[in-house]
Amino acid sequence: MRVLVLRLINSYIDYDVIETMRKLGCTVDDCSDYVWGGYETLYNDDKLMTFLEKRLSYVYDAVYTTNFFPVVAKVCAKKGIVYLSWYYDTPPVMESLGDMDYATNRMFFFCPSDYEYYTKRGLDNCYYLPLAVDVDRLESVIVRTGFKHDVSLVGRLYHSIYPALKNCFSGYYQGLLEGLAAVQRNLYDEYIVPDLLTDQIVSDMQREYTLGGERKKELTKNNISFAIAAWLNYQERITILALLSRRLHTALYTYEMEDGERDLLGETVLCKPVDYQNEMPNVFAQSKVNLCPILRNNREGVPLRVLDIMGSGGFLLASFQPGLERGFRNGEEIVMYRSVEEAVELAEYYAKHDSERERIVNKGKEKIMKEYKYELRVKMMLETVDN
Repeated sequence: MRVLVLRLINSYIDYDVIETMRKLGCTVDDCSDYVWGGYETLYNDDKLMTFLEKRLSYVYDAVYTTNFFPVVAKVCAKKGIVYLSWYYDTPPVMESLGDMDYATNRMFFFCPSDYEYYTKRGLDNCYYLPLAVDVDRLESVIVRTGFKHDVSLVGRLYHSIYPALKNCFSGYYQGLLEGLAAVQRNLYDEYIVPDLLTDQIVSDMQREYTLGGERKKELTKNNISFAIAAWLNYQERITILALLSRRLHTALYTYEMEDGERDLLGETVLCKPVDYQNEMPNVFAQSKVNLCPILRNNREGVPLRVLDIMGSGGFLLASFQPGLERGFRNGEEIVMYRSVEEAVELAEYYAKHDSERERIVNKGKEKIMKEYKYELRVKMMLETVDN
């Protein structure tokens, strides 16, 4: 089977998908020489269409991208080539179902609720496919020196448009947004913000939003929902890091910091960003506790960061999420918290109890080596090409 892999967003999973396809006997053309124009061009991208029309003059059995791209779907449908897309973001940024129902599409969702959403709308070309991890690759780069911490967090702080968004509205809608954030703040079992944002509320907010003059970003339910989720995650990360830094050697590896944030982080050690392929696994393996506050709008999907930490032999302390609870035994294979206070308490406990921590690490790694292998996922994906 010959597959064209388009690295349109240069996702973290592209490399492992390509290597696994090759292990399974595919001839893979790795295409990273097209610079995607961003989500503004998601539905209308003449440059990408022209590029693909030319590239697909070669014979391919399938085209693959991480996340779904309507323009790629259109060209593949025209050429009669199977289009494989694997979402590793949630929820999908899609305005309509228009280009999702081509018979040539095979769409894979790592989040069960996304899969259910689209299948309930009549799409029969959707599949549930959890993300994966290549433990062998991770183990090959771990050197066990240079990144030792009691607690670490690798990643963004998740700056949100929420504060600026609130200022676009009168007191009533400001209060509504504050109320939604307050209700969701201590609720980890489900993300209720999208359900509370009725179409009528969003329509009324849109009307007042546009009255404020030209706005660069369209106001949608997804925009509002993500803004609140990112704001809650930002506050959670800042607070946990600051509190833990007074008790344990705590490090933050990030590439984004705004003025004044350094003071909010207490005694947290700020470290430069780490390379995903080689350095990040070493941070996970050498930190006693790896923090993973999950965005609330990821309702059920097991995030890639969770698998990367566990696959590197790191101890995972994640915020509670129903998908994690279904996939792993809390306290046996992973550890989850339901509040900032509990996160601090658990991090402090496990940083000081080596044998208990190592037992959980070993059990968790054993689980993902059996059930979250790339070979299992990519094989299932490729099997749909002939269907």
